[in-house]
Formats: sequence, structure tokens, C-alpha cells
Amino acid sequence: IKSMTIEGQKLADYTNTVEVAAGKVTTHQLAVRTDSGRNTMLLVSGGELEMVDDQLKAGQNSSSAEGDVGAIFRQTGGWVNMGKEVNLNETQGTYATFELLGGVYCGRNIRGWTGSPYRGGTGKTTFRADGGTLKPTLSYNSGNNLTLIELMPEVRLGAKGLTVDTDGHN
Repeated sequence: IKSMTIEGQKLADYTNTVEVAAGKVTTHQLAVRTDSGRNTMLLVSGGELEMVDDQLKAGQNSSSAEGDVGAIFRQTGGWVNMGKEVNLNETQGTYATFELLGGVYCGRNIRGWTGSPYRGGTGKTTFRADGGTLKPTLSYNSGNNLTLIELMPEVRLGAKGLTVDTDGHN
């Protein structure tokens, strides 16, 4: 498959793992949830994932009570173009992790949400980077004021670090 467009459906919802490894996937709604104590992962290892008109919601309606079991977005390669922001932990008691380990991620901000401790929630919210490029899109904000990573109680940088490409919006 060279290209796939998913209209009006969720790409990942209560599945163990969805991987984009080659080609191009375009979707309008994206939720990564966990069920029955299993990790649920959206993995981008190559190709291109384009999210149009909506947010990535990770950790929504999760019921896991296990340390690192929960919803995981992991990018190890390829290109991700997120139309809006990433909300981690949309529900109380959820666990959500955003990992940028390679490739280029373009999008608005990555933030903890309702279930995040910084919003009074009881979940675990983590951002990890060990390689890769974060390229913020500022077009939606006329003042160009953007917090790239916010309401995130745990941020970890590995040996390869994180490259932030502001495309001249310093």
C-alpha cells in the first residue's frame, strides 16, 4: 500500500499496536487507548502519518493501574504531521507516554490533559526523547506564542537528545 486515507474512523482504538512503517496514512481522528491492562501503542517507524483536523488523544478512557502500562505514541523514524495538539491522559487514572526516538514530528504542542497530575489528575504523563526532530507548527497562533511541551510532570532526554526545528520562529 502506497497510500491510505481513513475517513470518519479512528486509526487506533483499543488495539494492541498499530504501526506505520512505510507509505502514507492520512486520518481525521486518532485515539490510542488501553483496555484490560494491556499496552496500546501507535508506532511510526517509517513512512508518513498525517493527522487532519483533530488531535491525537492518548490515554483516553484507559483503565490501567499498572506503572508503565497504558497508551504509548512512539516515533522511531518517518514523518508525522499532526494537525493539532497531542493530549495525553484525557481521563483520570490513565497512563500515557509520548516518545520521540527518531524521525520528524510536526505539530502543535504536546501536553498533559485532564488526567495529568499538573491538571489535578491521578494519571502518569511522560515525554521521552532520544533522537528525532520536533518541528512545531505555529500557523494556528497569530502571536507565535507556543509552549511545545506543557503540563508534563515527567520529561526525559536520552543521550541522543532532541532537535527542535523552529523554522525561523525563534
